[in-house]
Amino acid sequence: MRIIGYLLLTFLCIHANANTCEALFEQAFNKGFFDHKNVYEKGFCCINIRDLLNQFVTQEHLDIQNAKVFYIVYDSRRGTLEESKLKRTLKPVAARSLESNYWGWMFHVVLVQKGNVYDLDFQKKPNVVKAAEYFQKMFVGSKAQTQNPLETIFVREIPALEYLSQYSEGPNSKFDSNYYRFKAEEYPLQSLNMYLTKQQE
Repeated sequence: MRIIGYLLLTFLCIHANANTCEALFEQAFNKGFFDHKNVYEKGFCCINIRDLLNQFVTQEHLDIQNAKVFYIVYDSRRGTLEESKLKRTLKPVAARSLESNYWGWMFHVVLVQKGNVYDLDFQKKPNVVKAAEYFQKMFVGSKAQTQNPLETIFVREIPALEYLSQYSEGPNSKFDSNYYRFKAEEYPLQSLNMYLTKQQE
């Protein structure tokens, strides 16, 4: 009975720590969502995520070791990025800015931590949701995605620590938004459908 009690207590502690971690991430994200001075600027998603991560680490002292940065692209030809290099083919339907919903993006960048998506451009207020729910709310229904968005949207996963390290020079330094967009060898594209399937395993 003591062993069972110990195991149960351990499970509850791990679960509590996980919930606490998620709560801290969400709390820090909510703060950054409205920080137009240090974190958020419309139209600069890749830099915004860098600044959000920097805030997580330097101010909130959060562990981002397991976090990922997602580069999201729309690709009707399944595997190449030629079509989306210069065209705004990624069409959101629940973006923070109405202009984004209308004009679309060439690509988009978000933070993912333990299946939760932290997107500074998602809706008018901070809203952290699971990946499956996020992509349904953010992209499904778009007129541009005439096919199933789960099949026409691709993601590239980059470790958050590496992303932050690559862009740690400061907000005024040169920022190459395309650096990770085309790093096919290190971080191959995977379909959104494939990613969501893996999360369910």
